[in-house]
Amino acid sequence: MASRHATQRRTNDEAARGGARYWLGACRAVAVLALLAACGNDTDRGGSSVPANPTTAPTPAATEPADSTAEPTTTTPGDEAALAEIRAAFETFFGGAATPLDAKVAVLQEGEQYRSMLADASADAQFQSLTIDIRDIRLLADAECAALDLDAPCAVVTHDLLVSGAPALVAQESAAVQVDGRWLVAASAWCAVVALGGETCP
Repeated sequence: MASRHATQRRTNDEAARGGARYWLGACRAVAVLALLAACGNDTDRGGSSVPANPTTAPTPAATEPADSTAEPTTTTPGDEAALAEIRAAFETFFGGAATPLDAKVAVLQEGEQYRSMLADASADAQFQSLTIDIRDIRLLADAECAALDLDAPCAVVTHDLLVSGAPALVAQESAAVQVDGRWLVAASAWCAVVALGGETCP
C-alpha cells in the first residue's frame, strides 16, 4: 500500500513539473512577443502554425494576370456562418484577460488536455495581454486540408498577435478545425505560441 501511494505521489509530482514547464514555455513565448512588439511592427515578421504544403501552387495573381472571364467567387450562407464562428473562436481564445479560462478551453481543439497549462499561463499578467487581430479567414477544400494533414473541414486564419495592443507577430497563419459540428482553434495554433518559448505541447 505504501509503495502504491509513493508511486502515485511521484506521478503527481511529475505531472506538476510538466505543467509548470509548459506554463513557463508559454510565458517565455509571450515575453518574446513583447520584445518583438517593443521593436516595432515588421510586416516580414510572420509565420505559420499550419504545416507547410510544398505542393500548393502560387496564386494566379502572383504568377499571371487574372482571367477577367472567370466566374466570381461566391460565399454561401453556410460559409458566412462558418467564417463568423471561426472568427469568434479565435477572438475568444486570444481574448486576453477579458476571456475566462473555461471559454478559452471550450474553443480550443482538445482544450481539456491543455486546461491546466492554460490555467497556469493565465495567472501571468503578460500572458493575459496577448490578443489577436484577424486579417483573413479562408475555408479550404477537402484536398487542401488533407495536404496540410488536417481533417476536413478546415480553414486557415491569417492574423496578427498583439501584446498590450502592440503588434508582435504579423500575418501569422493558424488553422481552424471543425469538431463535432463546431469550429475550434486548432491545437497547433496554441502550440505554435508555446514553441516560441522553447517548449513543445504534450
